[in-house]
Amino acid sequence: MSKSMKSVLIIAGILIISVIGVFLYNANNERTFSFNELLHEHFKEREIESIFIQKFVSAADYSDTLFNDKKDIEFFMQSLPEIQVRGDSSSRGFPEYPTYEFVIKGKNEKLFLGIIISSKDILMHDYEKKENYSYKIANEFRLGDLGFLDPFLAKLKR
Repeated sequence: MSKSMKSVLIIAGILIISVIGVFLYNANNERTFSFNELLHEHFKEREIESIFIQKFVSAADYSDTLFNDKKDIEFFMQSLPEIQVRGDSSSRGFPEYPTYEFVIKGKNEKLFLGIIISSKDILMHDYEKKENYSYKIANEFRLGDLGFLDPFLAKLKR
């Protein structure tokens, strides 16, 4: 086999492997799943004692509430609008407003931190596993869909 033929075969092999790699990368990133199911699955065996929620309109303008009654916790978990997400590692994070932040606590410990950012990003931290997760919202969810929380949020100013 001539030298030029070997070069052509090597280049063809590299191209084929590259195409397969790009296909697998895109297929993995395009998979969406329900954020609500993710939360329910995460806490199905854990007892939730309280949920602390903050809404930031700006750094100096925010409101918060604490749900520690079982009925209120169930109301929050069932009232979340359907949010479809896909894994993402390019979330920009803070400061971007408005932002909702919620901390879910178990007995004597924080279990979970979730941050829904106006740019359609969701950042999460699992305190038990000590892991961070980043998601992009894939459906037509808008932050206004969380307006059902507004009557509960107490307005605060720094």
